Amino acid sequence: MAGCYHDLSAAHPGLLGEVTNRLEANTIRVSLNYAFLDKSEKIREQHLRAGLAVVSKYCFDSARFIWGDALGDPVADQTLKLIRDSGAEGLTRVNLIHAFSRHKTSTELDRVIGLLTERGLVRIVTREDTGGRPESRYFAL
Repeated sequence: MAGCYHDLSAAHPGLLGEVTNRLEANTIRVSLNYAFLDKSEKIREQHLRAGLAVVSKYCFDSARFIWGDALGDPVADQTLKLIRDSGAEGLTRVNLIHAFSRHKTSTELDRVIGLLTERGLVRIVTREDTGGRPESRYFAL
């Protein structure tokens, strides 16, 4: 039970983090309800364990199932899906530009790729031996 608070208060990226950022407080609230139902004057260990089972296990797992690793940024989420769908072949910058029908600026694509690499969701491989400009290819991790 001692390490539970650290696990509950750990930050999670994207929408999952947004919807689960109060797990520790909600665990106490649920535990209080279990203590109340037991007609206990204080929250005991069994109430905390029950609260943990509901909030930490059921609620967190449900949120992870629903939101997964969605970032809450529509362009980043769509870019990640495109890169994942490309499989082992990956996507080039030109592929991304065409996938968005040229409606995303270079600055916007740089921001999104930066976000995805920072979160450890995408890897960039650059080839210099193209006979022209270097080619960056994006792969899902």
